[in-house]
Amino acid sequence: MEPRETLETAYQLLPPPLSALPAKYWTSISLWLHSYTVARTFQEFIEAYSEARDVEVPLDDEALLIGFLHDLGQKLQLRGRPSEEKLLEWVRDRLEALGFTRGEAEELSRYLYTNPAETLTDPLYDRAVWRLLWLADRLQGVDNPLAIEQLLAEAKEDLGEQLNVVLINVAIPQPFMRTLISRIVHRKLEKMAEDGALIMPVTTPYGLAAITDTPGVEVEIEWDEVRRGFKGDGILPEKVEENLEWNMKCCKDKNCKKRCSAKNKNRPAECKEHNMSPDSCNKAVYLGKKVSTYEFTLIYYGFRDRIRKQVILPKKNEYMFQNIRIKGVEYGSYGKEGICPVCGVSTPVGVMADYLKFFNNNIVTEQWTRKVFPGNVNTQIMRNPNRYLVDPLCLGEAILRGSDMSPVLVSLTLRAVVPLPVLEEVGRLTYALSFKLGLGVPRHSVVRDLVYGGDGFGDVLGEVAEKASGADVPNFFYDAFTSTVIIPYRQHMQRHQDEWLRDIITAGVLAAWGLYPLTVSEAVPSAPSEALLSYYKGRRLLYDYQPKDRRVGGYTPYVAMAMASLSELSLRASGESLPALLEILDYPPDYAPLLLQYGSPLLYSRVESLRARLGVGG
Repeated sequence: MEPRETLETAYQLLPPPLSALPAKYWTSISLWLHSYTVARTFQEFIEAYSEARDVEVPLDDEALLIGFLHDLGQKLQLRGRPSEEKLLEWVRDRLEALGFTRGEAEELSRYLYTNPAETLTDPLYDRAVWRLLWLADRLQGVDNPLAIEQLLAEAKEDLGEQLNVVLINVAIPQPFMRTLISRIVHRKLEKMAEDGALIMPVTTPYGLAAITDTPGVEVEIEWDEVRRGFKGDGILPEKVEENLEWNMKCCKDKNCKKRCSAKNKNRPAECKEHNMSPDSCNKAVYLGKKVSTYEFTLIYYGFRDRIRKQVILPKKNEYMFQNIRIKGVEYGSYGKEGICPVCGVSTPVGVMADYLKFFNNNIVTEQWTRKVFPGNVNTQIMRNPNRYLVDPLCLGEAILRGSDMSPVLVSLTLRAVVPLPVLEEVGRLTYALSFKLGLGVPRHSVVRDLVYGGDGFGDVLGEVAEKASGADVPNFFYDAFTSTVIIPYRQHMQRHQDEWLRDIITAGVLAAWGLYPLTVSEAVPSAPSEALLSYYKGRRLLYDYQPKDRRVGGYTPYVAMAMASLSELSLRASGESLPALLEILDYPPDYAPLLLQYGSPLLYSRVESLRARLGVGG
């Protein structure tokens, strides 16, 4: 199946709001995400295993459906209840709508209850096939890469294969530089698999791991690949690189520097055009010497007619790469070092902090995870060149952050082991849903269509799946080293109420589609969260409970729907101030059904009717 087909199939079988149900009480991920990940992992395992051995295995679409359905009956807690037949009939109808015959639908739907991932016995396929399903399912119960080794040891006898876990990690603190390297490493591992290696990369909250039959896997990348950026046309926009080159040459020309000085009343237009500031001509340190910040930037990130000089990174960075080697980089210390105010690393090379505004006039220290003592930031950082230097990786981070990127981010951190292709697909899906909601406060009709559109849901799902599967999907990032998806999704708005509505409604739609835990903030979170929604506005977090909490987790679909329907709720509270409106949201999660019934009777009735059809109690 193509990515669009897999997404459409998964959401036809488990549409919102059922997709928001927590998978288990040991992790804060949704039933949809758990089922989808097991299904895709099983697909990946089957493909790799069938190439290595002559054994009958399920076809691609069959493997997806077996993996997706294999324990839904257990997760929905319907076994042994009269509602079993209702769920079976629901799934059969859905499968027939997807193009399967009645006989095929009946054969596949039985996996709701037989669950060969636990029994390892089913007459259709050999035990080795079901051991792969067992492994795909058990991986969801661990988050530490080292725990995967034990699972592989248990599977060895059935698979006839000694599989290993190789940690491939990047621990640099710059999130967007990390995502850039993450994507490069992902493509390298894909190429190794295409060349015949048995290798399956999986992301965890604590690093990337490769499941492979080859113990000594090492990924080699080149610094020139970092220069290319996410789209392959350079980390620096062409116009910016032209400006840097012009400014660098001007810095070496005394007459040009004089003409471009701010003291010159007849400052030429070309100086303004290139954003030239002579003050930046000696605000970088490279190999113990002061150089132009413009030249320094081109040394590290020039892509077109770049300067051929050695790329130097702080010595501490060398130990942040595990089983990854970067060609074209040296690590070292050269005389006196400064402290990077953004990441805290001691660095012998870097630029003054005020230069960052060359790339992003809206950059604020709240976007940094800064490592300086409290106090006046301008005094400590911007005007203390003897102590502070922004290291090259943090400079790259500022360039990436300043390149057509909105200041407010949505971050989704997966709390389970996920194959890298799935992490990428989830990133694309998160972007597609955010795009569907638009740039302003979403209209109620759009929200209704997204959270559950009745007969029209298939059309909406098709639009979102097509957008998520497109060849060119801009502005979404996935970090394989922290299992995080990042979406830059909105600018600051004029009214705070519009921001609250936009953010909470967006989070509600994403959660209803099974995409959580979520963080809405101006910076990528430095530590993963298990809360349904962590929010950067206000004194306390909204929805800061964990869906895995047995007491409140079952109400997650209602909470997601209540958040998504806030636009309708705001119409009923027209004329009230923002705090008065938000008081309604500050409630125990077990009041969510009542809130949803008040806020949007239409959405509430759809939640209840779907649950009633499946026989799921309140």
